[in-house]
Amino acid sequence: MIRERKGKKDISGNSAFIIVILLSISIIFLSSMVGYIENKFGINYLENIIYVFLIVVAYFLIKNYLTEFRYSFFDDEFIVEKILGKKIIPIASIKIREVEYFGKLSDIDLSSKDIIVDNCDVYKKDAYAIKYLRNGERKAITISPSEELIIHIKKSLEARDYDEVEEEKILK
Repeated sequence: MIRERKGKKDISGNSAFIIVILLSISIIFLSSMVGYIENKFGINYLENIIYVFLIVVAYFLIKNYLTEFRYSFFDDEFIVEKILGKKIIPIASIKIREVEYFGKLSDIDLSSKDIIVDNCDVYKKDAYAIKYLRNGERKAITISPSEELIIHIKKSLEARDYDEVEEEKILK
């Protein structure tokens, strides 16, 4: 069994605290500036623009710093989960026998309309794609696994093509 977590940015401890402090200071500063500009120049609804800006920044921070993906591979099943805080959201559970393609994202065309794509790529340049067939639908997922997990998946894909042979037939 292999289990690993991937996030876009590795940030923790003091760095996370500094980002939160800087974000808080910038919110206070922007609120003060908006109040000053509205009072001085008579511009109304300026705070709405600032609030939209803050929502965009918060979304960017959550997407890049707080969201992680967990990849688990055991018993010929690959599981991808999205982790945000303590909340774990299952993205895909793929059996090795369902996999049609596993390789670099740059080597496959996922623009076809009959393929449903889940984007979980953490690092775009190193992303891999898994294309699989489930319930008659072609699906694909993009991931950024470690080298160890890539080797493990490739070995399982190679091994799935061999039929099980009973021990008695091998010994004959």
